Amino acid sequence: MDEFRIIAETLDHLQEQTSKFQKQHGQHLALQKQVFFQELLEGNRRFSESEWKEAALRFGIRSNPLAVIPVVLEIDRYSDFQRSFTQRDQQLYKFIIASVVKEMGENAALQVLSEWISNHRMGLLFMDIEISSFIVDEICRKSQQWRLDHLPFTVSFGLGPVADSADEISRSFSDAAEALRFKPGYGTNTIIYAENQQERRHFDVYPLLKTVRAFTQAYRLNESEWPHLLEKIFEEMKAGQFAREDIIHVLTFLVFQLHREMSELSAEVLQIWNRGAGQALQQAIDGLETIDSCYQSFLSELKKTSEDIVHSREQRPYVKVVTDIRTYIEENFADSNLSLDHISERFGLNPKTVSRVFKEEIGEKFVDFLIKLRMEHARCLIVQTELPIQDIAQQVGYSNAISFLRVFKKYTGVTPGIYRKGVEPEEAP
Repeated sequence: MDEFRIIAETLDHLQEQTSKFQKQHGQHLALQKQVFFQELLEGNRRFSESEWKEAALRFGIRSNPLAVIPVVLEIDRYSDFQRSFTQRDQQLYKFIIASVVKEMGENAALQVLSEWISNHRMGLLFMDIEISSFIVDEICRKSQQWRLDHLPFTVSFGLGPVADSADEISRSFSDAAEALRFKPGYGTNTIIYAENQQERRHFDVYPLLKTVRAFTQAYRLNESEWPHLLEKIFEEMKAGQFAREDIIHVLTFLVFQLHREMSELSAEVLQIWNRGAGQALQQAIDGLETIDSCYQSFLSELKKTSEDIVHSREQRPYVKVVTDIRTYIEENFADSNLSLDHISERFGLNPKTVSRVFKEEIGEKFVDFLIKLRMEHARCLIVQTELPIQDIAQQVGYSNAISFLRVFKKYTGVTPGIYRKGVEPEEAP
């Protein structure tokens, strides 16, 4: 009996050791496969023909010459994904994602290698003797539709060009990852081809920055056109298919300009700004997923803060008189006699009081506001008419043409004559 018990215990121990070895071997093989996958994608190792065949045999890849399409899968709105699900559920969903794509690829008679390369991105290699982007595109679209039907989130894909060597796999994978930089303009649940992004034209950002400045000034002055200008900024970024970092740069500049404009107003208004849109807009930039969703966040927060500022201003004693003064200036800026003393006399206020409350409510000195009105009107007349410069000077409130020339050049950076020729300030001699 003791002999049988010893034999049984020995067999049990041997079986346990075998299971442990198999488990360790499997874990070791999985780790080796992960390292191999990363080396392929990063391109920091050159594989000889014998090394490639050895790796193919070890990991079950066909050793004959292959064509490969690298793909990067990205979980959309990843911050929402993290907030919505426990760590365990996140891991389960990621396992499901990988399994579905792998199964669909294999159903199309392709070999599929996949690894999660970061928390929200998975690298994929679709392989066959011959392969086309059309087949991989179809697999990606089917997997997206499956997720829409079964999972509470979406994913997007960046597709690299076909590669037929280990070196080309790395370059193509890098292109696929690069393509996802342009996802904000395409939206979520999308497929972006790297080859299409390489053909993108260069988009001149300078006119957009001019629109940003016009928008921020209009917002400070609470002019009715500010929502239209904001929409125009986002539409131009979308039409230009800006990369994510380019969008962030433009929007960061916009928020900076807004803060500068609002800092010109009263301390009370600046406090409302900082407490409202001043914080919320930066959060919208940090969480940028798509241009459309970011635009809605900006519009909503800016409207709310604008309403709060208007309500605050209505409680201030001089708000009505400043509004009347502003309207009067806009209607009479062409009067060469218009001055701070003239305004003070007309509205029965001390010039110092007018100067102070105008700056607090409008955010600009009286003289700067008047010059801007005159110069903007002069710019239109110079471009849209053939009137002599002296006549234009008189139409915008300057009886002395030399004074007009000096102010115009200081305001635009060029003389009226050069401006009429269509030369931008930075191009002027």
